[in-house]
Amino acid sequence: MKKVLDEGSVTSQLDGQLYPYQIQVLDEGYLSELCDFQQATYQKMTDRTLYAPIPDEMIRAVLGRKGLTLGLMIQGRIFGFVCFYFPGDDAENLGRDAGLPEQELENVVHWERCLIDPEFRGNHLQFRLGELLVNATTALDRNYRYMCATVAPTNYPSLHQLFEQQKMVAVALKKKYGNLWRFVFFQDILRPVQMLPEGVMTVGGSDYERQAELFKQGFYAFQALQDEEQMKILFAKPRPAS
Repeated sequence: MKKVLDEGSVTSQLDGQLYPYQIQVLDEGYLSELCDFQQATYQKMTDRTLYAPIPDEMIRAVLGRKGLTLGLMIQGRIFGFVCFYFPGDDAENLGRDAGLPEQELENVVHWERCLIDPEFRGNHLQFRLGELLVNATTALDRNYRYMCATVAPTNYPSLHQLFEQQKMVAVALKKKYGNLWRFVFFQDILRPVQMLPEGVMTVGGSDYERQAELFKQGFYAFQALQDEEQMKILFAKPRPAS
């Protein structure tokens, strides 16, 4: 029996009409449809460096016991999804990139992906899916202490969501998924990272060289700003742990 977490209506970017939606927990029965949705949406992207498709075996994992996936359902079809992955001792556990000791890696959850069909973007669905995912994980007693994620430094919607909604910070710039630049996001749920108010630096979203220099100097990225000219990333040093 499907578990519906939210329902309402959203506006289509194609015809301007309102369509009813449901957000529900997805299981392995949606494997084929979710793989097809991801591939079709990826093919529509004008800049494919912003999204690294999840391999089919990873989709199976996030639909099963190693993850939690919510789907945006419209007229019985998937039009978006968001998922958590519990990496355990996997080699790709992002806790290592964030500097966690080995004994803490089992307490890491990955904010794996959030993808919305272009037809229904602009309805704040990315934020709503993220909010429901965190709440559902807590309700299901899937415990974690550290949240990690990767995002392209030029992907403003995803940067904005992790900085503002999830209160995460970017702690490193790494090559991931072949040869794509990605911020490594991190947050300690029990002892959240706090930023110092002084010494804030502003860097262009595509200035990877300067970003890498700041990370080496101990700065973290904590906010993204978008204007008509370009996107900017704000950096500061974290407040020392007390």
